[in-house]
Parts: sequence; structure tokens; C-alpha cells
Amino acid sequence: MELRPVLETKNLSKYFGGLKAVDSVNFRVNANEIVGIIGPNGSGKTTLVNLISGLYSPTSGRVVYFGEDITSMSVHERVRRGIVRTFQLASVFKDLKVIENVALACLRFTRTYKSLKERFLGTLLSEEVRDRVFKALEEVGLEKRAYKKCSELAYGEQRKLEIAMSLVLDPKLILIDEPFAGLSEVEIKEIVDVLNKYSKSRSMVVIDHKVSKIIDFVDRLCVMNEGKILCEGRPSEVICDTRVRAIYWKYG
Repeated sequence: MELRPVLETKNLSKYFGGLKAVDSVNFRVNANEIVGIIGPNGSGKTTLVNLISGLYSPTSGRVVYFGEDITSMSVHERVRRGIVRTFQLASVFKDLKVIENVALACLRFTRTYKSLKERFLGTLLSEEVRDRVFKALEEVGLEKRAYKKCSELAYGEQRKLEIAMSLVLDPKLILIDEPFAGLSEVEIKEIVDVLNKYSKSRSMVVIDHKVSKIIDFVDRLCVMNEGKILCEGRPSEVICDTRVRAIYWKYG
């Protein structure tokens, strides 16, 4: 019997005026699968992720998560059900400490806080939350930086922190938008190592322009162009497709 996908989009579309940013896309993510999405600028990659995460409402079509239609569900409700995302630019509070950023992410979607003061970090936190926060920091290698201000972190460390902020929510599906943007080769390797460890028990969608990094990392690769999925399959096969070479690398 075929297993039910973690996530499916069914004829999902998003129009901005006359622009079809996402055009009748059927997309799926299976359990413990890493799916990569590549494509030229303006192909609809980030818009698709925004629709899946609930940041945008679709013009038409549906988003189905573990068999449940979540098309009209808010971002917060999707996070509570286990769908989290990161953004193209690291989204952290630079004036707060590393531990406080992760704790805020944890507290925002749990009910372990006992008072308004505790919720907003007047004191740091219940033992349960502290344990969860440090576990997430250890998974990305930032436990020794826990009490540093985020403004003191290198950009690659801020990327790791953002991953820790998603890990603490115990997601079932994580959507990662251009995790390697602005990073050095050494930092990229560190992020790949973190994500590889992270993916063993979770499903993941990764968007990035660094195709050479994605093809060795993802289980399945999708190529978008003009709002549609042009082709998908094993990365080694997809990058040899003449249509992909024509639109992505400008030669056939």
C-alpha cells in the first residue's frame, strides 16, 4: 500500500494581477524525504514555499498535510501542526542573546510558560524550556555561544541559530529558503552537515541557487520555471534534462 505523503499541493496557483507566480502546481513531500527546488529567478520557488507555509493565500488549489486540507489555515496553526520555515535572510533578534532567540521561538508555540513575565523572558525560563533550548543549540553546535548576543555571531552562525529556532518547535516538515546564500564554502559545509543530521527524522524542502550543493544533498529535485514544475526526479537525472539545461543554464 502506498504511504500517504506528508504534504501535497493540488493544482495550487497564486496570481498577482496578471502574473501567474505559481500555476497549477502539484507537489508532494514524503516522510523523511529531502526535496530540493531550483529554477531561475522569478520561477515561483519562494512563492510556492510561501503558499505551503501559509504566508500567502492561494488564488486556487489546495494544500494538504497528512491528509488534512490546511489551505485556509493560518501560519500559526501550521506551525503548531509541525510546518516551520526559514527565510532567505537570517531572521533573528540581534539585540537578544542566542538562548533568548531560541527560547522565544519555543515559548511562542508552547504553553509551558507560567506568567507574562516568564513568557517575555523577564527571567529565563522553566527547566523544561531550558532543556529544549539547549538540546536545539547542541544539535547545531551553538551551545557554547548560548549567552552571546546575536549581533556577535558570524552570518553562518546566525543561519545555524535560525535552524535551532525551528528545531526547538519539533517540526515534521521544514521549509528552508536559500540556506547557503551569503556563506563561505566552509560555512556551507557546516550548514549541510547540520541539515543532514536534522533530516534523519523529518521531511525537508530546500530552495537554493547553489545547484552543486543541492544535488548531493537532496533525495529528489524539482525544477520550476514560469510558475510550473518543469521536471522532477533523481538529481543526477534532472540536471541532465535538456529542458532544464536550456532554461537554467541557458544551453541545451
